Amino acid sequence: MNKIKRFLKLRLKIFMIILPIVFLLVSCDFNSQNYVKILQDSPIEISIGSSFQLDYECSSNLKEKESIWKSNSECIQIDESGLIIAKDVGTAVVTLKVDNYSDSINVHVIDTSIYELELSASKYDIYVGENIKLNCRLNSFEDQNINDDVFNYQITYGREYADLNNDILIGKGAGIVRIIATYGNINSNEIVITIHERTSEEILTLSASKYEIYVGEVAELTCDISIVGNSDMQDIIYEIIEGEYFASIYNNLVTGLSSGQVNIVAKKGDIISNTITIKIIDASITQKIELRASKYYLSSGESAMLIATKYPESATGKITYEITKGKYYISLSGANQIIANSGGGIATIVAKCGNIVSNEIEITTVKGSGNPTNISLTSNKQICGVGDFVTLDYAVTPISASKNIEFIFNFGDKNAYIIGNKIYITNDGPICIVGKIGNVYSNEILINETSIGDDPYKDITEQEFYSNYSLANNYIDAYYRSLHGFMSGSIELQKQEPTLSKYMPKENGLYLRNSSANYSADGNTYYVIDSYGNIVNEIYKGGGYVTLEEVAAYIFAFGEVPANYTERKTADPNTSIWGKYLRLNNTYFSGDTIQYPYEPVLPNIRGCGGELYYYEVDIGTTGTNCDPKYPPANYNNGYSISRGAARIVYTRYDANGDKIIDVNEKYLFYTYNHYNDFQEYLNYQGGWGEMFGNITGGGEISSSTNYNPTSYVQVIFKNFTDNSSYHMNVEYCYALLTQIKRKEFLFGLC
Repeated sequence: MNKIKRFLKLRLKIFMIILPIVFLLVSCDFNSQNYVKILQDSPIEISIGSSFQLDYECSSNLKEKESIWKSNSECIQIDESGLIIAKDVGTAVVTLKVDNYSDSINVHVIDTSIYELELSASKYDIYVGENIKLNCRLNSFEDQNINDDVFNYQITYGREYADLNNDILIGKGAGIVRIIATYGNINSNEIVITIHERTSEEILTLSASKYEIYVGEVAELTCDISIVGNSDMQDIIYEIIEGEYFASIYNNLVTGLSSGQVNIVAKKGDIISNTITIKIIDASITQKIELRASKYYLSSGESAMLIATKYPESATGKITYEITKGKYYISLSGANQIIANSGGGIATIVAKCGNIVSNEIEITTVKGSGNPTNISLTSNKQICGVGDFVTLDYAVTPISASKNIEFIFNFGDKNAYIIGNKIYITNDGPICIVGKIGNVYSNEILINETSIGDDPYKDITEQEFYSNYSLANNYIDAYYRSLHGFMSGSIELQKQEPTLSKYMPKENGLYLRNSSANYSADGNTYYVIDSYGNIVNEIYKGGGYVTLEEVAAYIFAFGEVPANYTERKTADPNTSIWGKYLRLNNTYFSGDTIQYPYEPVLPNIRGCGGELYYYEVDIGTTGTNCDPKYPPANYNNGYSISRGAARIVYTRYDANGDKIIDVNEKYLFYTYNHYNDFQEYLNYQGGWGEMFGNITGGGEISSSTNYNPTSYVQVIFKNFTDNSSYHMNVEYCYALLTQIKRKEFLFGLC
C-alpha cells in the first residue's frame, strides 16, 4: 500500500513539473503562429497620379489590433487603410505593423509619360500552323533604369485565327489578327499579322511604291507570284480590306482621299497575298515638329528664341510651347521666347500642335560670373556619319567663371546643325566648332575632316567591302570606314562569356590590373597589350567595333563608345549605315541597390553615395541564356535588334561632372546576366577579373526578395609595360619553370 502511495506521489510530482513545461511549449507554439503578411508580391510598380490598394492577412488573434502603414519615401502617400497614391518618381519601402509583427513591400513609382512601349514581330505574314515570336521593348525618353519584367500580350481582333502562348503567336486559320502589348497601364502600338492558308501552287507577295502618300497622291501596287505548277499574272485583284474611306484603287493604283490608313491585299482566285498598310497624310495637318533654340545655355535674365519647324511645311495649326521639367529655372515670354530665372539647373521644353509633340530640348541655366580665362572643349567623336550626332563637353577655368557657353561654326554649317550640346550631321564634309563665353573662345573641334587624303571607300559597296574583310590598319583607314558605316575591328560573333587569357597574373592572391595606357602621338590610336606587356592590337578612335574585347578597350581608352553605337535605346538597323553592326545604348547607370537590391555595389558609384557617374552600353552577343527574361537571340540580325542581357558598365564622369581621364581612376565592368554579376576589365587582352554579385553569392536572378550579392573583388594596379620591374621577373620565372618541367620529363620524373 505504501509503495502504491509513493508511486502516486511520484507521478503527481512529475505531472506538476511537466505541466508548466507543456503550458510553456503550447504558449510558444501559439505565439509562433502569429504573423502579418502583405498579400501583394514585391515590387509593385505604379505610375504618377495613380492609386493602389494594399491588402494583408494576419493571425486570428491580431485581427482586432491596430494596423499601421508607413512609407520611407515621400514619392508615395499611404493612408490608414493601405491605399497608396503615387506622387513622384522614386522607390518607397512600405511597412505594415500590427502589434509587434510587421511585413514590408517595395513600391516603384514611374512616370509613364516618359515611357513608350514598342511592339514588333519576327514576321508579319505567316501560314496556318506557323509560329512567330512577338518582341516588346520598354523605351524611356530619359536616363531611367527600367524594370521590364513582364509584358502582357493580347489579341484585340481575330482571336479565331490565332492562339497566343506568352510571346509566341500560332496561326490556326486564314485571316487578320491585331495584337497589342501592355506593361502596367502603358499600352503599345498595334501590329497586324496576316495568316494565310498553305498552298502548294502559288504565293502572292504584295508591295507598294510608297507607303506614305498625301491626299491626292498616287502609289503603285506591285504583286509578285511564286509558282509551283502552271500559272500567270492575270486576274489579280487589289482590294482594300480596311480603311476604304481613306483611299481608292483603280487597277493597281492607290489614290489618297483623306487622312487615315488603309490595309490592302492582292487576290488571285482563292490565293490571298500578304497585307500592306499605306498611310494617307493630310498636307494641311502637322505630322512632325522639330524644335530648336537660339541658345541652350542661359545666365539669369538672359533670353533665347524657340524655333519650331512643322512637317509638312504646308501644314496649318498653331504652335504652342510647354516647359515639361524645370519650370523653376526658365519662364515662357511672348509667343516663342524663354527667359532664364535665378539659380542654375536644366529645363526641358517641347512644342505642340494639336496632338503632335516635338522632340524635347534642354535649356541649361548656369551660375558663375565673369569671363573665364580658358575654355576646354571636347567631343565624343571626331568621325560621325550622316544622321548621327556628336556630343560636345566643356570645362572653364576658373570653375567660378561663367559657364554660359555658345557653340559656333567656324565652318561646315551646311553639313550640320546644333541642338544644345549635340552636333547633328546632315551632309558629308568637314565641320569646325568652337565654344564662346563672353569674348573668350575655346579650342577648335574638327569633325569629319577631309584633308587627310583621298577616300578609298568612296565607290565601294557593302557587299564588296565585306567579301574580303580585313581589320583597319591605321586611324585614317578607320576614319574613312566609319564615314560609310564600315567596320574597323573584328566582326566575329560574340558569345556571352568573355574569353580569358591563359595567363592572368596575380599578386598576394589578387588579380593584377594593368595601369599603363599607351597611345599614339596624336592620341587617336590605343595600343592593347597582353598579360606580358606585348602589343597585340590597335584600337582607333572613331572606328566601329562590336566584340567585347575591342569595345571594352575602346571605352577604357577614349571614355566614349565606338562610332557604330548610338546613345539611344532604340534604332532601326534598316535605316542605319551600320546595318547589322549597329549597337545601342550609352546611358546613365545609377547602381541604386535600394531599388535593385540584387545588384552588387560598384566602386565609388553615385547611386550608392559615391562620387563617380557610371554609364552602361550594350554588348551584342549571339544570345544570353542566364536570365529567363532574355531568351537567346542574335543581337542584330540586320532587320531588328534584340538587346539581350549583356552590358558594359563604366565610369564616365567624376563628382564635378568632368570626364574621367586618368587610367587609375577608370573602372569598367562586364555583365551578361543583366547587372546580377560583374567582372572587371583588367586593361589587357583577355584580362577579366573575378566574378562577383548576386548569382555568385547564391541569390535568385533579379529577385527583390531572394538576393545575396557578393562584394567587389579588389585588384592590384601594376604597370605591365615596365619591364624593369614586374613582368621581366614574371616571364623569367615562367620560362625557368618551363625548362625545369621539360628537364623533369626528359629524366622520366613526371
